[in-house]
Amino acid sequence: MTSLFLICGISIILNVIFIIGINNLIRQNEEYEDMVVNTRLEIMYKVENALQQMRDIDTREVFEKDDEVGSTFQQLKNIIEDLNNEI
Repeated sequence: MTSLFLICGISIILNVIFIIGINNLIRQNEEYEDMVVNTRLEIMYKVENALQQMRDIDTREVFEKDDEVGSTFQQLKNIIEDLNNEI
């Protein structure tokens, strides 16, 4: 009978320790998820901002119409638009 109480006591103590450990891991996981979501939103904002700034810089399409500069400008614009669509 005494060994049964001892085993039950150890089991209860271990279960409490495991529950505390699992709760800590769940809390850490939720913090990491929040951090990933916030980072994604910041990146999305920066990409959209960069695309808007490129469009604002070339409001008169001076860069876009130029042969040498225009092709580079268009490639950069396409890269940023693709990145914006992926995010």
